[in-house]
Amino acid sequence: MEGKKGTEKAQNSDAVNTEEPSSENAVSEEVRAYLDVIIDVIHFTHHQEEQEKLAAWYHSRINFLARNGWLMPDGILGPRQVHPNPGAEFDEKEKKNE
Repeated sequence: MEGKKGTEKAQNSDAVNTEEPSSENAVSEEVRAYLDVIIDVIHFTHHQEEQEKLAAWYHSRINFLARNGWLMPDGILGPRQVHPNPGAEFDEKEKKNE
C-alpha cells in the first residue's frame, strides 16, 4: 500500500500550478522579455554588420577586376563604369600628397 501512496504523490506533484504568478515571477518574466528584445537587437545589428562587410568585399573585388581590365569593357548599354567607394577619392588624394 505504501508504494501506491508514493506514486500517487509523485503523480500529483506533476500537476500544473494554477495559482496566480507571484510578483517575483512577473518581474522575472518582464526581465526575460526585455532581455529577449536586447538579444534580437544584437542579432539584427550583427547581421547588418555582416551585410556591410560582404558588400564592401564584393565592391573591392569588382574594383580590382575593373582596374586590371578583367571586366568586359562594354555592356549592352555601353561601357561599364564601376563607381569608387565613397572614401576612395580621399584615399587617393592622401597617397598623392605623400
